[in-house]
Amino acid sequence: MLLIEEFFDNCYQIASQVNEMTLNELIEYIEDNIDKIDDPLLSDFEIKSKLDEFAEYVTSAKKLPTERALKRLQQVRGMVERFKYNYLTTTFECLEHPKPLETPIKYAKGVGPSREKLLKKLGIETIGDLINYFPRDYEDRRKIIPLAFARENEKLTTKGIIKSVEKTKKNDLVIVSALLQDGISQILLKWFNQEFKEMELKQLIGKEVYVTGTPKRGFFGAMEIQNPEVTISETPEREILPIYPLTENLTQKTLRRIIQDNISAVCNYEDVIPQEIVDLRRLIDKRRAYVGMHFPKSSFHQKISRKRLAYEELLLFQLA
Repeated sequence: MLLIEEFFDNCYQIASQVNEMTLNELIEYIEDNIDKIDDPLLSDFEIKSKLDEFAEYVTSAKKLPTERALKRLQQVRGMVERFKYNYLTTTFECLEHPKPLETPIKYAKGVGPSREKLLKKLGIETIGDLINYFPRDYEDRRKIIPLAFARENEKLTTKGIIKSVEKTKKNDLVIVSALLQDGISQILLKWFNQEFKEMELKQLIGKEVYVTGTPKRGFFGAMEIQNPEVTISETPEREILPIYPLTENLTQKTLRRIIQDNISAVCNYEDVIPQEIVDLRRLIDKRRAYVGMHFPKSSFHQKISRKRLAYEELLLFQLA
């Protein structure tokens, strides 16, 4: 299974030299892997069309005279870079006037008095503080890993059908177990002292679900995932999720939703870096960078967002 981002990164690497051998290698790679792409971005018609156009542009070069074919190869790296900037980042349109950055956090959408106290424990006093409270890490859930390729101690998102559910008791310990199968392999899912999971999971028997967790070897040596997240197939989070530093009684899901509901505050920001430097350094705009730090569309988006904000911070420091 291949993400669009991985596909283009590999094409970029292969096209590092311009010669017939490289061209043949690139054509072979595209022909062998274009149908292996499994990416939620394929649901975007424009992205799917651009991907197909790129594949056709390169693979049809084998019908051309050598000189013309190599000229096409020369274009590949530039095409990949333009695709990544145009389609693997998220633009943000400011359709309404946002609340000022200095607005007290209690007036942010989705906060209220109880969450205000929790956010202040994290040093978040204003909406500006909220937008500048960046993730400490990211969890990439875009790729769906078949159970046969599950590796011990490597977190993954996989897909399968819940075949059975049972509850067992051992002294004071209650274990709810579910068997997940994908047609080739199977794995046991386990929850400890969460009896309510039994009824939730029994409603999912026979249904396709997405499961996120870390496989480990159980007592008898078989793979199992303890306390995984389970979502039904129609509503998977196949995206890059931000992981924030938290405080007690505040969950990742809640903080993500609060930041998402108030992300329009980035419209308060204006670019201060001169356009000639932006063009020279290939920097994205500030608003797109803030969105990319919290909700990146791709690993590329997150990387260039960090680069953009770090560059501005360094520039302002030097000018101070």
